[in-house]
Amino acid sequence: MKKLLLFVIIPFIGCSPKYMIQSVGIDFTKYTTRGFTISTTTINQIFEPVGLVEAFCIEGISPDKPKPKSFSDPIYTAPQRGSDFVSCTTQDILEVLYNEAVKMGANGIVNLQFYLWDINNRDVFIAKGEAVKIQ
Repeated sequence: MKKLLLFVIIPFIGCSPKYMIQSVGIDFTKYTTRGFTISTTTINQIFEPVGLVEAFCIEGISPDKPKPKSFSDPIYTAPQRGSDFVSCTTQDILEVLYNEAVKMGANGIVNLQFYLWDINNRDVFIAKGEAVKIQ
């Protein structure tokens, strides 16, 4: 019985989580130099709401690159992180939000929020905000 208990405990001891510190910075200067305002809160200026903007990015294999031939069943194999694997960045999503807001005629985004979800071991970035026209 003691041996059975030992075999049950050993896998949990060997699979402890790794210590990691990660920092992500989001640079707004690319947009503020164009006269576009981005804020994570509301602003103390008169503005007119134009619409809501939302974007998401799911990391995975780039659809632009040809897929290598595989002899395994794709249903039962996890996506491999090779050279054609594309990760999402907050800057990419911010660029999409900016372009959508400009199409609406906005010159700012307020109440900007970023979310990160893990769906099927793949990172999903979601960003949303309110497109506004600042007076």
